[in-house]
Amino acid sequence: MAYGIDEKLNDGLQLHGVSVEQFAKLATLFGIPKTSRAKLYEAFRGVRALDNETALKLWKLWERVLDIVERAQPFKLDLDDAERVKMILDLDAMGVHIFAATSAVKNSSSDETTVPVANPLVGDAANNSETVDDDRAGIS
Repeated sequence: MAYGIDEKLNDGLQLHGVSVEQFAKLATLFGIPKTSRAKLYEAFRGVRALDNETALKLWKLWERVLDIVERAQPFKLDLDDAERVKMILDLDAMGVHIFAATSAVKNSSSDETTVPVANPLVGDAANNSETVDDDRAGIS
């Protein structure tokens, strides 16, 4: 049996400690249809594979998450809240550089250092007191 997107995605979520529930919520926040928690569980258990279009959209979303995870190294990002992860991905898409490592905290359940995604210093604003105006931020 071929190792498909469903399996790769499930393995990646487990490896990075992302719950199926939070990833389903993240997919919904990005407007990806047919990504309920139940549908993802079915796909990950091999009951019913995701359709190709949905699987590809989810994989692209996961690649974006992995990109911010890799750029935060050597720190581990806290990916437990879909809304916070979406905020970081949206800021990243706007070209705002995230200085996540500056808000590292010790994870009490392990020896790893975890960076809470909700408290990043944002872009050059952290260094130069630059502010982002409402138009650039997409706020009107």
